[in-house]
Amino acid sequence: MLDDAGEDLRERVEAYYRESCDEVSHAVQKRAEMFDVDAEAKETLVEALNAHKSDYGRSTCRLLLPEIERVALVELQRKELGVTHVDKVLGKLSGSLGR
Repeated sequence: MLDDAGEDLRERVEAYYRESCDEVSHAVQKRAEMFDVDAEAKETLVEALNAHKSDYGRSTCRLLLPEIERVALVELQRKELGVTHVDKVLGKLSGSLGR
């Protein structure tokens, strides 16, 4: 009996999000606009929402998880990431490869 109730709930939730995908996506985007994060983070969220709507579940996670890590490094640890930082890392790597 409990399994049937759980399955029914799962189906109802799935149906709701499938039918209301655009509305849910818009609400998530609107809420994200209030976050104090850079434009790249917000654009990545939109890309992930679009991937999710297209049924690319793995792509959604692969977009969001590195972006969460990037924002956490920038916002929580105040580490600046960007071209300069990447150039320094690549320079160290090329030096270690004997180039």
